[in-house]
Amino acid sequence: MLIVTFLNFQFALTAQERKSLEANPVKETPVIDGILSEDVWKDLNPASNFTLIWPETRHGKKIPEEYETTTYVGYDQNAIYVGAILKHPNPDTMPKEFSQRDEIWNVNAETFFVTFNTYNDDLNFFGFQITSAGTVGDVYSSGSIESDDFLYDTVFDAKTHIDSDGWSLEMAIPYSALRFPKKEVQLWGLNFGRKIQSLDETYVWSPVNVNELEYHESNGILTGIKNVSPPVRLFFYPYVQTSINLRKGEKSASSYTAGMDLKYGLSSSFTLDASLIPDFGQVAFDDVELNLGPFEQQFSENRAFFTEGATLFEIADEGMGGGSFFYSRRIGEEVSLGEDMLENNEQAYDSDSTPQLLNTIKVTGTTNKNLSIGFLNAITDKVEARIENLSSNQKRRKTIQPLVNYNVLSLSQQLLNDYSSISVLNTNKTGNDGLYGNNVAFVADMFDNKRDFNFKVKAFGSKTPKENNTNGFRTGISLSELKGNFRYNLSWWGVDKHYKQNELGYFNYSDHQSFSSRISYQILKEYGFLREYRNYLWFHDTRTFHSSERKLWGLRFGNDFSTQNLMVFEADFAYSSRTRDYDKPRTINRYIEETENFQAKLVVQSNKNKDFSYRVQWNNFAYFNEEYNEKKSQNRFNVSTLYRFSKQFSIALKSNHLNFKDDVGFLETTNQDIYFGRRDIRSVENNIDLNYFFDSKKWVNLKLRNYWSRAKHDPILFSLNDNGKRTQADYLDLDFDPDTNFNIWNLDINFEWWFAPGSNLVLLYRNQLFKSDNATDLDYFGSLNNLFNQTTQHQFSLRINYLIGSQSHKEKNRLKS
Repeated sequence: MLIVTFLNFQFALTAQERKSLEANPVKETPVIDGILSEDVWKDLNPASNFTLIWPETRHGKKIPEEYETTTYVGYDQNAIYVGAILKHPNPDTMPKEFSQRDEIWNVNAETFFVTFNTYNDDLNFFGFQITSAGTVGDVYSSGSIESDDFLYDTVFDAKTHIDSDGWSLEMAIPYSALRFPKKEVQLWGLNFGRKIQSLDETYVWSPVNVNELEYHESNGILTGIKNVSPPVRLFFYPYVQTSINLRKGEKSASSYTAGMDLKYGLSSSFTLDASLIPDFGQVAFDDVELNLGPFEQQFSENRAFFTEGATLFEIADEGMGGGSFFYSRRIGEEVSLGEDMLENNEQAYDSDSTPQLLNTIKVTGTTNKNLSIGFLNAITDKVEARIENLSSNQKRRKTIQPLVNYNVLSLSQQLLNDYSSISVLNTNKTGNDGLYGNNVAFVADMFDNKRDFNFKVKAFGSKTPKENNTNGFRTGISLSELKGNFRYNLSWWGVDKHYKQNELGYFNYSDHQSFSSRISYQILKEYGFLREYRNYLWFHDTRTFHSSERKLWGLRFGNDFSTQNLMVFEADFAYSSRTRDYDKPRTINRYIEETENFQAKLVVQSNKNKDFSYRVQWNNFAYFNEEYNEKKSQNRFNVSTLYRFSKQFSIALKSNHLNFKDDVGFLETTNQDIYFGRRDIRSVENNIDLNYFFDSKKWVNLKLRNYWSRAKHDPILFSLNDNGKRTQADYLDLDFDPDTNFNIWNLDINFEWWFAPGSNLVLLYRNQLFKSDNATDLDYFGSLNNLFNQTTQHQFSLRINYLIGSQSHKEKNRLKS
């Protein structure tokens, strides 16, 4: 009955009163210095009466009088101008911590933000932010804001000023930083916001109840903008980079590269991004770990080209097995020379591992009919190896991977109301030797007009002729209640044994289905010492897809709450039944039985706004009914601290520890016999993140990561039976030492200077140490000392990016720092 009610859509939108602000044209261009002293601001309509959005338990509270905030919007033929006056009772003690560009939320400073929904579709919006320390940020998002949305970088000017009454700001946002329809009269969605750090509260101009709607679904209206034309949006970002690599006892190696990124407005609605001869030599290092599991480690994307505006390509990712339908790290990932490529008595003496990325293009935008389109194309060069015959000394070249073309397409149509959409996505990887993989996804994300319920359907198909002659399929369905103290979710998803997504995506399940249900409770208003509180009970049952044989069932009970003094606590408890693990054996239709276990997770976090803050997390897995007198247990302990010495200098420390006893892990398969060993695993990861700011445009950052892991095996060997049980085998049958001692050290020190709008200089020093051996008798400090006996690789690099835009001379002068 509930589903029938949900599907009975009313096609007329529920009437909702929206706040409105009329923008007036300015008679003269204001000087962007943060001081609203020009007469132009006096002629503009004020926007005030802000109400609270976060924390949601205080929704609707009016902003305190001593923090009164008033904003203004004006425009001319070149730009939108935003001004704001933000009162503060104690400007001298108001937090003003410096931070890097776009780091405007998790920083001890006040933040002002404005968002423009230029198509008034309650979905796609541009956001511009500035902190009380003068740090700027910008964002483009299609839906809920994710961290990757801040990788959108455009050119705008913003300044702040602090006086005895509080602080004020001015922004000049050129039309080249926006996309909007080509109309005589514009009608945009609009909202302003202010994060008051000392209160840990955020207020907005257009009221938003996040218990019922997302931020982007509750815009006010901006009227009055007339007779403005979308400008020619053409930006060139040429770069030059030089680097030198030094290693003791070896000849130094230097390199020089140059290339260019381009951003061009194809129309008022669509933008082309292109990169010619891309070079990503200065991207952050990956958090590599000792991987003892059946799946590859998934890494974050650190290349800005692939993360900026990536929301459109992530529509199919959330829930129902997760994964990444488009995993951009596949483009340019390392390839290896397979043994089947070598003939008898041959060896490779010179081999590339990473294909050169030749060029990339990306087109994104939204039509007047609310159809969002994203297209990405990339081409990598062929990878070759030089091979020598050890008997004849003959040499030859072998192509490991040919030139490869990657394509990603996303189409998302808003329909029925402001919240619902239907999307189709496609990924394709094709080389000179044929098709590697073609995947398609369909997503229907439907809401009723009051947004009380969400009904979602996903369907995927795959064609991977080099791996499987049969096309694969996976699908899922979910229903969620979205409002009230009590909420629920029901979902089912499944994937057949033929589905493959890893040519241009990331997905690990095969022959798998899962049913889950979740009921949650949360307070909607503060209660006593509780600022926020929510809990949930989640049940899941997983089985094979084709035969419906149970793999496991389990449940989890979670609690999260914060107090009035901004302390945060978490307490989660879970149970997992005896499990049939079909992944560990690395063989189709074989499984190993794992024992049942109870899990506990406890978290304590202090007030993040103070100069010193900390977070402590403890996880424990207790296992039962083990075989062979095993005493399996797993403990994790993570602690992180942050100390702000001043508004310019801060240091963050993090240490993670894992102790896993009597873990049963895969070793090898020999003549269809599958062997497992028993081991103790110890891991320690330490991180240091140090920042010193000269001002909001120049800073030095040091990042250090050291990760150590040791897997020490007992002298016992097990063979896997067909029923998932283990039988003890002769340890001498093992022809290799399975013990592993793994240690890696990464250090980055970089100086960054934004010397002009859209232009920066990065000077980077980097060193790396790595060692993996069988020395499991060493503890953490012994292994670290052993690591430092390795020869260190040092790298120095300098990169300069310079923006060349199509703005008028007048606009360039206004945007100068």
